[in-house]
Amino acid sequence: MWEAAAEGEQENPVGPVAAASVTTDAEAEALRLRAQLGVLQERAQALDDRLRAQVRSRWVVGEGGGAAGVAPSFINGIFVGERSEAPERQLHILRDLAALSTYCLPLRGIDDVQAGPGIGRLYVPLATDLTLAEDLAAQVLAAAADGAAPPFPEADPGAERIPDQARARHLSACEASILRRSLVILGEPGAGKTTLLAFLAHALATGDRAALPGWPQPEWSCLPLLMRLRDFAAWLAESGDLAGAGTATSDALVWGFVRHELAERNLTFCLGALESAVRGGRAVLLWDGLDEVPPGALATVRESLLAFRERAPGCRYVLTSRLLSYCRPERRLPEPDFPVVSLLPFDRDRIGRFVTDWFQELGACGDLPWAEAERLALLFQQGLGEGHLTHLAANPLLLTLLALVFTHRRDLPTARAQVFEAATGILLARLDGPRTAGGPRISDLLREVHRDRCDLIRWCERLAMRVQSNSERGLEPGAPGQVGVAGVGEAELLESLQALHARRDLEWAQSLVDLIKQRAGLLREERPGDFDFPHRALREYLAGCQLAHAPDFAAQVAALAVDRSDWQETIRHAVGFLVQGHRECARPLALIEHLCPADAPADDAAWRRVWLAGEAALELGVTRAAESPAGARTLERVRHRLAALVEAGRLQVGERVAVAAVLARLGDPRFHPRGLHLPVRYRGQREPALGLVRVRHGSLTLGGPADLESALSNEVGGEGRLELDYAFWIGRYPVTVAQFQAFVAAGGYERRDWWPDLGWAWCRGQRRREPERWSHQRRQGNRPVVGITWFEALAYGVWLDAQLRKRHTKLPRGYGLRLPTEAEWALAARGGQGRVYPWGGGFSAGQANCMGSVGEPSAVGTFPLGATPEGVLDLAGNVWEWTLSRYLPYPYDPADGRNDPQSNGARVLRGGSYDAGPLRARTAARAQAPLGEAARDIGCRLVLSLVDTGV
Repeated sequence: MWEAAAEGEQENPVGPVAAASVTTDAEAEALRLRAQLGVLQERAQALDDRLRAQVRSRWVVGEGGGAAGVAPSFINGIFVGERSEAPERQLHILRDLAALSTYCLPLRGIDDVQAGPGIGRLYVPLATDLTLAEDLAAQVLAAAADGAAPPFPEADPGAERIPDQARARHLSACEASILRRSLVILGEPGAGKTTLLAFLAHALATGDRAALPGWPQPEWSCLPLLMRLRDFAAWLAESGDLAGAGTATSDALVWGFVRHELAERNLTFCLGALESAVRGGRAVLLWDGLDEVPPGALATVRESLLAFRERAPGCRYVLTSRLLSYCRPERRLPEPDFPVVSLLPFDRDRIGRFVTDWFQELGACGDLPWAEAERLALLFQQGLGEGHLTHLAANPLLLTLLALVFTHRRDLPTARAQVFEAATGILLARLDGPRTAGGPRISDLLREVHRDRCDLIRWCERLAMRVQSNSERGLEPGAPGQVGVAGVGEAELLESLQALHARRDLEWAQSLVDLIKQRAGLLREERPGDFDFPHRALREYLAGCQLAHAPDFAAQVAALAVDRSDWQETIRHAVGFLVQGHRECARPLALIEHLCPADAPADDAAWRRVWLAGEAALELGVTRAAESPAGARTLERVRHRLAALVEAGRLQVGERVAVAAVLARLGDPRFHPRGLHLPVRYRGQREPALGLVRVRHGSLTLGGPADLESALSNEVGGEGRLELDYAFWIGRYPVTVAQFQAFVAAGGYERRDWWPDLGWAWCRGQRRREPERWSHQRRQGNRPVVGITWFEALAYGVWLDAQLRKRHTKLPRGYGLRLPTEAEWALAARGGQGRVYPWGGGFSAGQANCMGSVGEPSAVGTFPLGATPEGVLDLAGNVWEWTLSRYLPYPYDPADGRNDPQSNGARVLRGGSYDAGPLRARTAARAQAPLGEAARDIGCRLVLSLVDTGV
């Protein structure tokens, strides 16, 4: 081509311009061909990766290498290679096994789930509630990567100012695992806990430093040891060690289980090398699913793990559990040894990354043309932006199921039950196998005995219920089930399949089992002879479907719900299946009535049933529940009982926080939605003054002397008595999200009338329309509003005062709603006696949301033990509260202009927050923040007080 172009230039009769045009066209053609070549090379690489993955799925050759350069080989996870006596070679083999068993990320939406890139390419980092300032996080992580062991940085108790939460960031779960040598990671169902441990194991086994940046350099040689605690409990039952629960709890039990696992994989010869690595601190122990350990095995498992860590303190430890299960005292590990972090829901950025990775993989693996993959990614992202799907997409498992359904059906379900139903159908079809495959399919064998897909689904439902029941009953003497198997054993599987055949033909059932072993779908062989569903949530959904078929549904569910958190998700799925799958409301309503009867709860078990009634009402839908007069009365009873649970401080703190979240979605009866969401009820009685509590006039001290041990430097000089010669009223709670939403919805950011001069200039300059992270905050309206500046807090008070006057609310003459001065806040919190904490002296964790016990703002009033004698709540912990006062040294002088709302300068914050410690929760503690700071832990509270603030 180039030669022809050169010749054309010599003979071209129209001159050099035409020749240049020919040359340009040739260059363009060359560029186009190069681009096509690049695309073809990329697709060839993708196909090559896919072929390698398919080889791995049947006959896997580890890539770790060995001392002799001969890679170990596995068939279905069983070692078939050449044994070695060299310890390092044995550790290589164990790393290859870890890499193999964690390579694939299930439920990815590709017909061949073993194909395509592995977990390292698909994993989306999970954020935790552990926060550090950006520069500090970079500093300590860099030090850890170099092999240093920096202590986790705690807040300086003597600092005059809180860390700037607006510029802090949430550490990822991997970063938290780097900074904490022992760690408990909690999460909601489907939050990604198991995937996280699989990712850590795979990255460490393969030495993938790009996937795990910041991991300590000296620890890349550590061996990951992933242990599913449900399997450990099943092995304990088989070995008979549960009989001595409380005595046989040394680390020998853990080693016995490890020895058993190695023997199952023909790797007993590696035990010595593994023991040496653990004893030498060269292992990372990944313990998955403490919540899946049945109660009968819990004490033995828990004590065995603690004993193991005590004998091998040099290793790293990461344990996972569902959040609510870990709230129970009997399941918790000692907090100093095992600090706790919680996984956060996916935010918009993580959802976007997931969507991009999902559809890029479909294109790279050839399941979709590139253009179609890009088009579907855009449509899927747009669909997730709709309000009813935002909450679902924040859960990693539900987001995966939504993507699975959308990929196959090109539409999106609108309810959680519909998501699980559609995903189950797809995975069931995958289990059946493609029509083009050679040999019989499961559906073919079913047709031979006049069965069809419906029978297969019902069989899966019965099997799921059996596995769910066996997870607890299988550890009791004489209980049904196959002892020693965490899921369902092959013998039990055969027996259940035989029931589908009129003559209970064993050979026919064995043919089905053989096909299940070859497929990857709704049921899979976890290990030789042990079958389970690909995710616990799918098993719980199918068990819920089976439960929904029970003729005595309400009574059977109520029996299962007796103080048993392990059935809560299954029961929710049962209600969702009835409502969404059968359009039935009568039985769910009967269940709610059964769980929350007219008689008041007598114990914690009864209160938990009330909580479950609230969850069931959400699955049913508030509007559907209230369609009939009886349903409306039942729903109202549930609301008031849940409010009573929160206000009385029932159950554990974590459970109470979850109950308050349910209450927010049902409609919190403490607040009136048509009355600007102001308080209307407190402890079952009518609020006499819209949630404002009277504080008598009196004298107080703001700070303390310099020689007081607990005094911070900015408290010195405030020991003198200050007289407030007027009474005022203070909000029982901080301003809630729902209350502030009324201001936003009314155009509060558009009216100049509500803002001080500086605040209006700031609002216009920032083009502010709502608080920080507002879409996230609005999910729970009974939490304190955060992410607001002093300007916004001040504007809300002015706006609310005007709204109440428009409604002819009688306010005392000369009084108005506004932010409290520092002295007013302190008198409400300290009283004239100078209480150390709002409730008096002494601190306990159940009195305030602080020290990271919850990790985020909790619904107002969730800590009733922290109330003042007058009944003012949340003055310690939860969120810092803006005051009207400028941050100036003591002594406090109200006449020096510090309370002028038009003045510039940083303002005083009071009360501490969910991240602060007891020192900051004291009534004398003070902090400061600039007027324009909108931090994640700063909110506000209003007072009805004198309009003249110079008093």
